[in-house]
Amino acid sequence: MLKNRVFVYLQRGLVAGMILLMAVSAFSMKTYAAEITYDNFDYVAYADTYADLKEAFGYDKDALYQHYINNGIKEGRTAQTTSGETVSGSTEQTTGNSSTCTLICKRSDFLSKSNFDAARYAADYADLAAAFGTNTNKLYNHYVNNGEKEGRKAYSTNERTNAILTIYDTIPTICNDGMTDEMKARAVHDFLANTCQYDVDNYYAGTIPNRSYHPEGPMLYHVAVCQGYAEAYDYFLGLMGIECTICTGRAYNGQSVGAHAWNRVTLNGNYYYVDVTWDDPVSYIPMVRQIYNLCTYEQISQDHFQSGTYDAFK
Repeated sequence: MLKNRVFVYLQRGLVAGMILLMAVSAFSMKTYAAEITYDNFDYVAYADTYADLKEAFGYDKDALYQHYINNGIKEGRTAQTTSGETVSGSTEQTTGNSSTCTLICKRSDFLSKSNFDAARYAADYADLAAAFGTNTNKLYNHYVNNGEKEGRKAYSTNERTNAILTIYDTIPTICNDGMTDEMKARAVHDFLANTCQYDVDNYYAGTIPNRSYHPEGPMLYHVAVCQGYAEAYDYFLGLMGIECTICTGRAYNGQSVGAHAWNRVTLNGNYYYVDVTWDDPVSYIPMVRQIYNLCTYEQISQDHFQSGTYDAFK
């Protein structure tokens, strides 16, 4: 898989201007605050309204838009479109403050008796250890029938399953039922880009471990290659009932073409594309990019060439 850091260095350095101009058209969809998009975001007015932001970012549109999406809305700051329409972040926050996030299955659905970590379940809960010892059958039956309802956590002896369980547990911390599907998709993109790094060292050494290609890389080790980012993203959205798939093919970094993986999301009957790997921060741009966060086919097809799809989440 094409590595993130060198890939992005080349892409940003060689074709940054071209990509950015093409990328901004991707934000024709609504962002967290429904009426504000990258295209119509009045970044000058945003900076002029808030002296602290102007001091920190000047009139850097990327930095100001990134602040508004990730922080400004939550802080209740106001932004406006280039046509003068004002949007209050506090209003959007009110619609997204639900304390729950409904998922399409139970946590216990991922745990079978054969991969249930009975020893850990007993160690975590002294009352269960006293009642059942380390009896796998009794501990497993307790979790499935009672433990999950009581808010207890159980884990697997299998890393892949534990990665999925970690995704399950993470979703309510970044998404809720007051958010639209688009908002959830954007939040997952930002979470993965903020918490995972590209497996550069193993890429250079030719020693990429299997876990970096799957959800356990991003979720348990916080290191992955593009396929790992894409599979984790697929599980996040799948658990929330948002149609998503993994695209495989090749991508152009400004100098050469190499194998790559990214995601396609269905929102309101339309396809949008996400490449968390290419939006992951790099050393000289220490913030999550939004260039490939729900962009259109016209945008993604400029440098991503799809040849297949598959689903990690079934």
